[in-house]
Amino acid sequence: MSEKTPLVSVLTLAYNQAPYIRECLDGVLMQKTNFAFELLIHDDASTDGTADIIREYEAKYPDIIKPIYQTENQYTRGGKIMNRFMYPRVKGKYIAMCEGDDYWTDPLKLQKQVDFMEANPDCSLCCHHMKVYSEFNKQYEPYGYPHIIREGDNGAFFENKDRIQGWFVVTLTTMFRNDKLKSIQKDLLRYARPIDLHLFYNLLKNSKGYYFKETMATYREHKGGVWSGLDFDKRLQNDLLWWGDLYKYDKDEYTISMYKTILDKYYYEIREKYGLLNALKFLYNNQFKCKEYPLRQIIKVLYTTTKIYIRKFI
Repeated sequence: MSEKTPLVSVLTLAYNQAPYIRECLDGVLMQKTNFAFELLIHDDASTDGTADIIREYEAKYPDIIKPIYQTENQYTRGGKIMNRFMYPRVKGKYIAMCEGDDYWTDPLKLQKQVDFMEANPDCSLCCHHMKVYSEFNKQYEPYGYPHIIREGDNGAFFENKDRIQGWFVVTLTTMFRNDKLKSIQKDLLRYARPIDLHLFYNLLKNSKGYYFKETMATYREHKGGVWSGLDFDKRLQNDLLWWGDLYKYDKDEYTISMYKTILDKYYYEIREKYGLLNALKFLYNNQFKCKEYPLRQIIKVLYTTTKIYIRKFI
């Protein structure tokens, strides 16, 4: 690859992913393109040898791989790593992402996505299907196609409101426009701890996306994963922060519906895990933050719960 200005900047966040990082880097480096791309890596002070592996690859591909090696973990110092360390370094017209424990499987992934984005300037992002590999049971888990894909289709356009029925815009599958990112960066800074949830919502806020039916990547679930490695209490804490932040600043069909869904989901899970009183306390403490959370829903929940406990103890 020549030393041209990259058309695509690939962003990778890495932290203690020594068993997986080679597969991630190889998946990027195997890409066959008619354009230049760069791989920007942020190692967040790994302690397991991840940084040493990245240095090995950097030495082999200095024109492509451009790392940052932190000496102190930045996630625990307030996060916002993308805004502080990654986005300012981007040179590409397009941005793609792949976390250090995931990997791409199609050598034409970047080429296919760039070709589509060049032909569809009204799209702010495109994404594709993926596989899920579980390190817990050493096998691939089913990952269904989103409802927007009809039988016989190769893909489909979508908007934010189409995502209410499922989470199908996933970090390692997504490519988006750098100029669109620049136009929403001030909005991203509003959030306490911005993640892909806030990024994709704002990218699609006044635009549309496209979903490829093709499977071009693998998402890995393991105990050290950013999400899959969290226990119940930490997931609850993060979901309330992330979805609550999104709802706080933008109230539309998508944010209202999803925040209500989160409140419902955790009410029932808390009831199963910690009992009725804790579940009711959760509902009481959080329903007032969501003005659209209907009173009839609260009554329904209380009525259903009362019936269950009457049957259980009488």
